Amino acid sequence: MAYTILLIGAILVGIGWIAYGIWWYKEREREKEEPERSTEHLQKVKKSFEEYTKKMEEYKLKPYERKDKAEDNKSGAK
Repeated sequence: MAYTILLIGAILVGIGWIAYGIWWYKEREREKEEPERSTEHLQKVKKSFEEYTKKMEEYKLKPYERKDKAEDNKSGAK
């Protein structure tokens, strides 16, 4: 009798997982069809980030020159 109840419970849990998988798949398909949601704040952040990346592309870093290098050469140090 106990094994029968256990078997029925396992079958019901399996059916539940299958139903959940079907529901999850349908939800993902529905979300793909909807347009992407975007808030005003998110749009501002994206725009400012794009401007920042453009500025960084244009920025050229000058090579660093050691000031003490010329002094070392004069004193004869290696």
